[in-house]
Parts: sequence; C-alpha cells; structure tokens
Amino acid sequence: MKAYIYRFMDGTKCAVEVTEELHKELEQLDKDEYNNWRRENRRHVSLEMLVENSVEPTVTDAYFTDELFGAIQNERVQTALESLSEKQRILLSKVVLEKMSFRKIAKEMNVSKEAIRQQYSVILRKMQEIFDEALPKYPLS
Repeated sequence: MKAYIYRFMDGTKCAVEVTEELHKELEQLDKDEYNNWRRENRRHVSLEMLVENSVEPTVTDAYFTDELFGAIQNERVQTALESLSEKQRILLSKVVLEKMSFRKIAKEMNVSKEAIRQQYSVILRKMQEIFDEALPKYPLS
C-alpha cells in the first residue's frame, strides 16, 4: 500500500492508501491531465509567468515568436521587428536565436537553401530601411 495525495480544487489535500499499481495509474492520470491542460493553455500563458515558474518555452514555438523579440528594449529594433510578418520573425528567430544554418532551415521547410537566403535578405533589407528612417537626417556641410 502507498499513500496517494489527492488535491482538491480549493487547495485542500487528502491522503488515501492505495495499491502500488493503482498509485502508478493515478500518477499517470495526473501527468496526462497536466499535459492536456498545458497543451490547451500554453498559448494563453505569458512569457513572464513561464520565466517565474522556471519553464523554458521552445524557441521554435510560433506562439512565442513575439515574446522572444518582445524583450528587446531598443525602439528602433522593436519597430523593425514589428514591420516583419510572423513568418519572417520565425525565420529570423531560427537564424539569430537558434543559430540554425540556411541549409538546415531549408531542409526543415522543404525548400531550397537559396530560397531561405533570399527570404533572409529581404528581412535584413526591410529592417535596414526601418533603421535608416529612424536615423536623424543631418545636412552635409
């Protein structure tokens, strides 16, 4: 016999003596319930809450793309990132944050390496335009 702690919704707990086999089943059910809850609610959880609870979101998770770059304090960088589409931010995340090669990204996305290189060039050009617009214009004299 082994004690199983049942947790009620109101926060109270109750210990119940159960067999080893039943204890394993109950633990597995708890694990499954938690994983189902997490799968359904993870896109509604803030990055701050995850950090507070020492949970690392995966960098490739599209739900966290904005959260990944959102912590950058530089306004020009923020403006440049906001000008990108979600697909472009994901590609930028893979290259910059995950340090993935164009070849690996291309294989993952089932496209050519040149297509990824071209998309990345477009992203950099778009961001450069935002930086150039944000710089003060001084007359040459």
